[in-house]
Amino acid sequence: MNQKTVRKVTATFRASGPSVGHVTIQEIAEFQYITMLDGNTQIAEGIKAYSINPREPVNRDDSGFTLARTGEHLVVI
Repeated sequence: MNQKTVRKVTATFRASGPSVGHVTIQEIAEFQYITMLDGNTQIAEGIKAYSINPREPVNRDDSGFTLARTGEHLVVI
């Protein structure tokens, strides 16, 4: 059995906030490609993460998006 994890951008959202202005939020999902002993490959979607850039994580909940470091609410436009 062989396993490989691949991270892909699966969605983008335009948003704005007072301290960051207009930004693009990227949804990055991890996909696990599992090759079985018989040669069949199965794909499983794993964790989703949101960020403005690699160093600026964003949280997502029922109320929308917020900056992880400050809690500032971002409005999707």
